[in-house]
Amino acid sequence: MARRSSSSDPLRRIKTLEDELQTALEEKERAFRYYWVKGKAKFEQEVLSQHKDLKYWLPSYILHSRVLAVITAPLIYLGFFPFCFLDVFLRYIKVCVFRARRLRAPHSQCVVTLSIRGL
Repeated sequence: MARRSSSSDPLRRIKTLEDELQTALEEKERAFRYYWVKGKAKFEQEVLSQHKDLKYWLPSYILHSRVLAVITAPLIYLGFFPFCFLDVFLRYIKVCVFRARRLRAPHSQCVVTLSIRGL
C-alpha cells in the first residue's frame, strides 16, 4: 500500500499543476480577449479593429522614426548574409574535411570554452 500512496502523490501534484495552468490560460484569454478555433487564436472584432488602427504603413513608419534607426537598420540586416555564408562554410569544413581525414569534430562546449579563453 505504501507504493500506491507514493505514486498517487506525484499524479495528484501533476493534476493540480495542470488545473493551475488551465486557469492561468483562461485568465489570459479573457485579458487579451481571444479564443481558440481549430488550434488558432481568434481575437474579438473590437481587438482586431484596435490592431488595425495601430498598424503603420512602412513609409509612414520610416518618416516618423528616428534618423539613426533608419540609417543603422540596413547595416544590421546586411550582416545576416555573411553569417549565413560562415555557417555554410563551417558545415562544409565539419562534414567534408573532418570526415576525409577521419578526424573527430570538437564538441561545441570545447570550442566555446577555447574562444572565451582566447579573448
